[in-house]
Amino acid sequence: MAGRAELEVDGSVTLVDIAELEEDVRRARVLGNARLHHPPWTGDRWCRIDEIPALADALESSDARLAAHLSAPTRLFLAPALVLTLLGAGFVQFSCRAALAADGGAALQALSLGWESTLLDGAWWTPFSSQLLHESFFHLIGNLVIVAYCAWRCERALGALGLVGVMGGALLGGTLAVTTFSALPCIGASVLAFGLWGGQFAIGWRFGAVIPAPLRGYYGAGTVLVALPLLAWSLTNPHASFVGHAGGWIGGAAVALLMPVATTSARGGRNHALIKSAVTAALLLVSPAAFAVLAGWAPPLLMMPGIEIVDADSQLAVTLPWRFAAQAGVATRAPEAPLDVLLDAPNRHGALHLARTPHDAHPDAHRDFAHTAIATHDRWSLVVSWGDDLPRGRRAVYEAIAASARWSPPAVRHKAKAAP
Repeated sequence: MAGRAELEVDGSVTLVDIAELEEDVRRARVLGNARLHHPPWTGDRWCRIDEIPALADALESSDARLAAHLSAPTRLFLAPALVLTLLGAGFVQFSCRAALAADGGAALQALSLGWESTLLDGAWWTPFSSQLLHESFFHLIGNLVIVAYCAWRCERALGALGLVGVMGGALLGGTLAVTTFSALPCIGASVLAFGLWGGQFAIGWRFGAVIPAPLRGYYGAGTVLVALPLLAWSLTNPHASFVGHAGGWIGGAAVALLMPVATTSARGGRNHALIKSAVTAALLLVSPAAFAVLAGWAPPLLMMPGIEIVDADSQLAVTLPWRFAAQAGVATRAPEAPLDVLLDAPNRHGALHLARTPHDAHPDAHRDFAHTAIATHDRWSLVVSWGDDLPRGRRAVYEAIAASARWSPPAVRHKAKAAP
């Protein structure tokens, strides 16, 4: 209906065009708590916008629903629960620090996010457990402050399921980044902190002016000042996982930009929106663990990229995964160093040796393993052994190393066989 009406916003009254008012309500430029005086709709009274039937359809737009959600008081529960979980894990860790140190760090390694524990040993839980461990009390508190603030802001805008999705995206991004580009383990909630900051930043870009003006500075570019301490710590700490932080930020931001959330849904479609959000959040939350499991069943993921090294005496060339090679000292070896010095010594996983005959290749080291592969040429042999209890990912590395051995002229290769 054409005409003009009086609109009261924050105590200030202005004349508005009725045709334009409906679009302003739909675009969240006028919120439902504003008051309107328009006799055909309100009679002689001043009524709130959200009490006027003629504007009910405009108030069901996604922009108007988000603005109404952000303007209304809301009791949050997931962000505080996350903070309490991190605090509890920190208390347990620092209380048991002496016991963990006595274990030689093996327990911490098994709970760390990294190439070896996550992929080689199939430790699917490490993307989650790594966020609960911290190097020091100050490391914990620094991460906790950022996590608490950013998680609260993300849950405020996206709801609890949206926050779960952002955390899942951050962990997936951090897992992919660390396992792809870093050989070192990664502990601490900084991957979550960067992911939640990325999510809070992306919310501002996604919704822009739809966010009510008093809250707009808490999202988008306004978050940079809040995150400066986190950035400063990350850039000045030589032990910080830069790739993990970057992966977490990108993962959290991408989810906040793209994930369907119930806070923008109309009342009539809220149940459907909640189901979509719940399914998306669940898939994102399990994706880091699923990646660790799938990678263990895909040897090419474990072996690429490879580094080829050549032994000067035997002219044997072997391709090692770059992380395995770095751990074995290949990256810093002298060119003339014999290959058997570079490879891992016999351990609980397997043995890998270069010798002039198979019998010279530390026979005691290979005797206890169920499988042995031998590649021979002239008087040289590469002997690789591993056990039945070896995790699939680690076994794939040993098998691929044995298969990659070559000489010039080519070596004679024998298939893996059971040890006598």
